Amino acid sequence: MWLFRQSIILVFAIASLIGINGFAENSMNCETGPIERTVGLSVWTVYSCSDKQSLIFVTKADNPAHPFFFIISPKDGKYQLYGEGTGSKEATKKVYEELKAYKLAKISQIIAATMKTKIKNVPVEGHLKEK
Repeated sequence: MWLFRQSIILVFAIASLIGINGFAENSMNCETGPIERTVGLSVWTVYSCSDKQSLIFVTKADNPAHPFFFIISPKDGKYQLYGEGTGSKEATKKVYEELKAYKLAKISQIIAATMKTKIKNVPVEGHLKEK
Protein backbone atom coordinates (compact mmCIF):
# COMPACT_ATOMS: atom_id res chain seq x y z
CA MET A 1 0.00 0.00 0.00
CA TRP A 2 2.90 2.35 0.74
CA LEU A 3 4.27 1.85 -2.79
CA PHE A 4 0.83 2.53 -4.25
CA ARG A 5 0.64 5.83 -2.32
CA GLN A 6 4.05 6.82 -3.62
CA SER A 7 2.79 6.13 -7.15
CA ILE A 8 -0.18 8.43 -6.58
CA ILE A 9 2.14 11.17 -5.30
CA LEU A 10 4.24 10.77 -8.46
CA VAL A 11 1.10 11.12 -10.60
CA PHE A 12 0.29 14.46 -8.95
CA ALA A 13 3.85 15.67 -9.38
CA ILE A 14 3.69 14.85 -13.10
CA ALA A 15 0.31 16.55 -13.40
CA SER A 16 1.76 19.68 -11.83
CA LEU A 17 4.72 19.65 -14.20
CA ILE A 18 2.62 19.30 -17.32
CA GLY A 19 0.23 22.01 -16.16
CA ILE A 20 -3.03 20.11 -16.00
CA ASN A 21 -5.65 22.64 -14.95
CA GLY A 22 -5.85 23.06 -11.21
CA PHE A 23 -2.94 20.80 -10.33
CA ALA A 24 -0.14 23.32 -10.80
CA GLU A 25 -2.01 26.25 -9.34
CA ASN A 26 -3.72 24.59 -6.38
CA SER A 27 -1.69 21.51 -5.43
CA MET A 28 -4.91 19.54 -5.68
CA ASN A 29 -5.50 16.57 -3.40
CA CYS A 30 -6.85 13.46 -5.16
CA GLU A 31 -7.35 10.97 -2.35
CA THR A 32 -11.15 10.73 -2.20
CA GLY A 33 -12.12 7.12 -2.65
CA PRO A 34 -10.96 4.79 -3.93
CA ILE A 35 -13.52 2.91 -5.95
CA GLU A 36 -12.97 0.36 -8.68
CA ARG A 37 -14.34 0.76 -12.19
CA THR A 38 -14.06 -1.46 -15.23
CA VAL A 39 -12.81 0.58 -18.17
CA GLY A 40 -11.59 -0.90 -21.44
CA LEU A 41 -12.25 -4.45 -20.15
CA SER A 42 -9.93 -4.03 -17.15
CA VAL A 43 -10.34 -2.86 -13.56
CA TRP A 44 -8.96 0.54 -12.51
CA THR A 45 -8.68 2.21 -9.11
CA VAL A 46 -10.39 5.61 -9.21
CA TYR A 47 -10.01 8.65 -6.96
CA SER A 48 -11.67 12.04 -7.16
CA CYS A 49 -9.93 15.29 -6.38
CA SER A 50 -10.50 18.16 -3.99
CA ASP A 51 -11.90 20.37 -6.77
CA LYS A 52 -14.85 17.91 -6.98
CA GLN A 53 -14.46 17.97 -10.78
CA SER A 54 -11.38 15.86 -11.52
CA LEU A 55 -10.73 12.12 -11.50
CA ILE A 56 -7.65 9.97 -11.55
CA PHE A 57 -7.71 6.38 -12.86
CA VAL A 58 -4.77 4.22 -11.76
CA THR A 59 -3.99 0.71 -12.96
CA LYS A 60 -4.06 -2.20 -10.57
CA ALA A 61 -1.03 -4.50 -10.65
CA ASP A 62 -2.86 -7.21 -12.63
CA ASN A 63 -4.13 -4.75 -15.25
CA PRO A 64 -2.54 -5.25 -18.72
CA ALA A 65 -2.09 -1.45 -18.90
CA HIS A 66 0.00 -1.42 -15.68
CA PRO A 67 1.77 0.83 -14.87
CA PHE A 68 -0.42 3.63 -16.19
CA PHE A 69 -2.72 6.44 -15.03
CA PHE A 70 -5.27 8.76 -16.59
CA ILE A 71 -6.41 12.14 -15.28
CA ILE A 72 -9.71 13.71 -16.32
CA SER A 73 -9.79 17.40 -15.41
CA PRO A 74 -11.75 20.47 -16.54
CA LYS A 75 -10.07 23.22 -18.52
CA ASP A 76 -11.71 26.14 -20.30
CA GLY A 77 -15.19 24.69 -19.88
CA LYS A 78 -14.28 21.27 -21.30
CA TYR A 79 -12.80 18.12 -19.84
CA GLN A 80 -9.30 17.15 -20.87
CA LEU A 81 -7.83 13.67 -20.64
CA TYR A 82 -4.18 12.96 -19.96
CA GLY A 83 -2.49 9.61 -19.49
CA GLU A 84 1.01 8.37 -18.86
CA GLY A 85 2.75 5.08 -18.20
CA THR A 86 4.53 2.15 -19.78
CA GLY A 87 1.76 -0.47 -19.87
CA SER A 88 0.35 -2.21 -22.93
CA LYS A 89 -0.40 0.34 -25.66
CA GLU A 90 -3.29 -1.80 -26.88
CA ALA A 91 -4.87 -1.85 -23.41
CA THR A 92 -4.37 1.87 -22.78
CA LYS A 93 -5.73 2.82 -26.20
CA LYS A 94 -9.04 1.07 -25.43
CA VAL A 95 -9.27 2.84 -22.09
CA TYR A 96 -8.36 6.21 -23.61
CA GLU A 97 -11.13 5.89 -26.19
CA GLU A 98 -13.68 4.97 -23.54
CA LEU A 99 -12.66 7.73 -21.11
CA LYS A 100 -12.56 10.29 -23.92
CA ALA A 101 -16.25 9.61 -24.55
CA TYR A 102 -17.25 10.30 -20.90
CA LYS A 103 -19.76 13.13 -20.59
CA LEU A 104 -20.22 15.42 -17.58
CA ALA A 105 -23.03 13.25 -16.19
CA LYS A 106 -20.81 10.13 -16.15
CA ILE A 107 -17.88 12.03 -14.60
CA SER A 108 -20.19 13.49 -11.94
CA GLN A 109 -21.61 10.03 -11.19
CA ILE A 110 -18.13 8.59 -10.63
CA ILE A 111 -17.10 11.55 -8.44
CA ALA A 112 -20.24 11.02 -6.33
CA ALA A 113 -19.39 7.32 -5.97
CA THR A 114 -15.87 8.09 -4.74
CA MET A 115 -17.31 10.47 -2.16
CA LYS A 116 -19.57 7.71 -0.78
CA THR A 117 -16.75 5.30 0.03
CA LYS A 118 -16.39 4.50 3.68
CA ILE A 119 -12.64 3.91 3.47
CA LYS A 120 -10.64 7.09 3.72
CA ASN A 121 -6.92 7.11 3.08
CA VAL A 122 -5.14 8.98 5.82
CA PRO A 123 -1.36 9.46 5.65
CA VAL A 124 0.32 8.07 8.75
CA GLU A 125 4.09 8.31 8.96
CA GLY A 126 4.49 7.80 5.21
CA HIS A 127 1.95 4.98 5.03
CA LEU A 128 -1.79 4.73 4.53
CA LYS A 129 -4.12 3.93 7.36
CA GLU A 130 -7.71 2.86 6.74
CA LYS A 131 -10.26 4.58 8.96
